Amino acid sequence: MITQLLKLDPPYNIICGRNKIAKHVATFIVADIKYDKEYRLVEIGGKDYPVGGPDMKTYSFPVVEYGDGSPAGDVWNDVEVRECRVIAKAPKDDGSPTRIWSSWFCETLRFLHNDEYGATQTPLTLYEQLKSLHVDVDKMGTFGDPKRVEVELEFNDSEDVSSIDSATGSELFFTAAYATGNERQKEEKLSLVLRWAAQYIRILNVLIVFTTKAEPYQEMLAEWNEALEKAAKQYNERK
Repeated sequence: MITQLLKLDPPYNIICGRNKIAKHVATFIVADIKYDKEYRLVEIGGKDYPVGGPDMKTYSFPVVEYGDGSPAGDVWNDVEVRECRVIAKAPKDDGSPTRIWSSWFCETLRFLHNDEYGATQTPLTLYEQLKSLHVDVDKMGTFGDPKRVEVELEFNDSEDVSSIDSATGSELFFTAAYATGNERQKEEKLSLVLRWAAQYIRILNVLIVFTTKAEPYQEMLAEWNEALEKAAKQYNERK
């Protein structure tokens, strides 16, 4: 086994993977070399062909620095570089923050939740981690004029798992899943969706209007929309 530390040059990338976010400062490369058989020539159809010899596999792990004042050098040994996503370039030395579009912020949240290992990120936790790395998110609305965003929610039921998801093409990302038939979990996940909406209001300055084709939930969403309209108004009055 051969290892090598590849140091990267600034500006570094801010990356995410496996529910983690950090500055990518180096890559730890591991080469695993195995010898299947001795290298030899085998005659096939009157021609000699080489077979056997070394079989090499390489793995690249991010070496990162978090934005909480901790030193650089933590290795993400459970995720390779190819499995990560670049969120933004790290800020310049002058301290000015890097800015990303609200759409990329939501897409990053979607990426984290689509990870096969699951995710616990909410809009607020993602925003706070980005802020600690001096990455800011552009708001969708302006002071006194929040942007109205319609989000269609889909309520999907299967034998084992039910889910609440924002429809494809929605500007904001929502997702929550619970065991089918478990009413306590269902209420918790409905509350989670509403909390996410409240967080989006503060982060992006939006007025969220939920819609759905599922009739049993339309009255509930109408009540949510009234509460969210008040929350958006209060947020803009307090700023």
